[in-house]
Amino acid sequence: MKDLPKPKASTQDHLDIEDITGDLVIMKSGWVALVMSATALNFDLLSEAEQDATIYA
Repeated sequence: MKDLPKPKASTQDHLDIEDITGDLVIMKSGWVALVMSATALNFDLLSEAEQDATIYA
């Protein structure tokens, strides 16, 4: 019988993540991290009124 190569470790084995629930990442150590997303905004292309609205929103 031919010896099969040992499977390589998966990415999950190298990460400290226990679970992902909604926007929360629960680490194996018990820490919880929030996942946020943001979009880019070219502030210089906005009018002065739009810049003020963005700043004070």
